[in-house]
Amino acid sequence: MNNPAEKQLLLASPRGFCAGVRRAVAIVEEVLQRRPDKPVYVFHEIVHNTKVVQDFTARGVIFVNSIAEIPAGEVVIFSAHGVSKEVENEAGKRGLTVIDATCPLVSALHSEAIKKTAAGEFLVLIGHPEHPETIGTLGRIADQQMAAVAETAEDVKKLNPPPGCRISALTQTTLNNTAIAPVLEEMQKRFGDITLSNRRCYATENRQNAVKMIAEQSELVLIIGSKHSSNSRELCKVAQNAGCEAILIDSPDEIPFERLESISTIGLSAGASAPPELVDNTLRILSRKGFSATIEVGSKIENVTFPLPQTLSEL
Repeated sequence: MNNPAEKQLLLASPRGFCAGVRRAVAIVEEVLQRRPDKPVYVFHEIVHNTKVVQDFTARGVIFVNSIAEIPAGEVVIFSAHGVSKEVENEAGKRGLTVIDATCPLVSALHSEAIKKTAAGEFLVLIGHPEHPETIGTLGRIADQQMAAVAETAEDVKKLNPPPGCRISALTQTTLNNTAIAPVLEEMQKRFGDITLSNRRCYATENRQNAVKMIAEQSELVLIIGSKHSSNSRELCKVAQNAGCEAILIDSPDEIPFERLESISTIGLSAGASAPPELVDNTLRILSRKGFSATIEVGSKIENVTFPLPQTLSEL
């Protein structure tokens, strides 16, 4: 039995940075080292985390939302979320040196989307329409009439595929199965036989499974991640679907300390774009608040690594 005065913290494993995020962050670090006195431009946030972006900005990295903002001939890094063919072409027209930090699993999603639509299939991308990954994936498809995005079952009802086309579906890499299921059910109801490629990445699945485990044993779950991070928001939904309240915090400053006074067991995890130092700082603060009994929950060991792009050698 635990000491009644000792509060318990269930720490999800795995948590925090995934291989794709580590690779993207390492690419920016490498470019900064190779170009110490020159500007480094990144198209969109390299990963969706406030601290990561703020730290790189303080070191001179310039984040842009348009290729037109980058002077001709400079270096640009594409974010981990991937970009459309139009963005890639625009960078070429401006003579930019492109360092592509797109997660290899997102690149695989691009390839499958291109392959399916080129084969005459109408592709439904299940995901958030405003997310850069979704925008980049749809922007890789040559015939835009052969693809659409659906976030909800209601979106499926509005789809208008060309007559006679086979219907296929792909999923955004950071979704949870609870979000995918109603969309897929409506697709099957409307179109009958469809093909589905569930492209949830290994890191998404591992983190969601671990969060489900801690949520089933906790009174409250804290997820470290930025509010515009899709995978972090999905972790909150997983905990909520497991019957536990979940709160998304961007940093330890957002911990609801007044709520913790009446709680004896909390769960903690971090989105795939949340850096390890945020997790470490949060653990230290929670320990000082009485949550000194830390138990790791989940046994999935991640040893995936992705090589850095060869284009770095051109700098």
